[in-house]
Amino acid sequence: MIRDRVRSYCSEYCWAYDIARATRNAIRGWGTSIGRQISGRDKREIRRYLDHNEVRKLQLGSGYHPIGGWLNSDYLPQSSDVIRLDATGVYPFGDETFDYVFSEHMIEHVAYEKGQRMLRECFRILKVGGTIRISTPDLAFLIALYSDDKTELQCQYIRWSTNKFIGYAPKQEDTYVINNFVRDLGALVYL
Repeated sequence: MIRDRVRSYCSEYCWAYDIARATRNAIRGWGTSIGRQISGRDKREIRRYLDHNEVRKLQLGSGYHPIGGWLNSDYLPQSSDVIRLDATGVYPFGDETFDYVFSEHMIEHVAYEKGQRMLRECFRILKVGGTIRISTPDLAFLIALYSDDKTELQCQYIRWSTNKFIGYAPKQEDTYVINNFVRDLGALVYL
């Protein structure tokens, strides 16, 4: 009931709701991260993964989507099978440790200089001949959402994205989707 009132109120002031939500998630994640650092759980998980995987694969910024067979990491881990790792800091791995490094829809939320640091660390830990894949949103697709002549696919995407990610938006509109896409999903943590 209170959550509904907050959402209703914040539909007019969605930035305040977004900041409150991001702050709540950050506090939850930091509490979990502090406990993990003290216990050494992440160090044990890293050691276990490296000892039991000949082909080593690291996912940066896994969020709610850890991949089986990968060492999944996130700044604010959301599950016990994800280690805490600041993708913009120094990684706790030796040179040429991983065969694959993967990150999807994360680097665009990182300040430019920190993104450069992230890429340097990725290439440092990547084995010679290894593969790195950094995926980012298709900016042309997002910009095209703002056109007056929307395709059916664009209209479906606007509806889906609003329902899935910005339910507090007063209507399903391109500007809400574009704004949410480029600034949500933990962007406040990295700026």
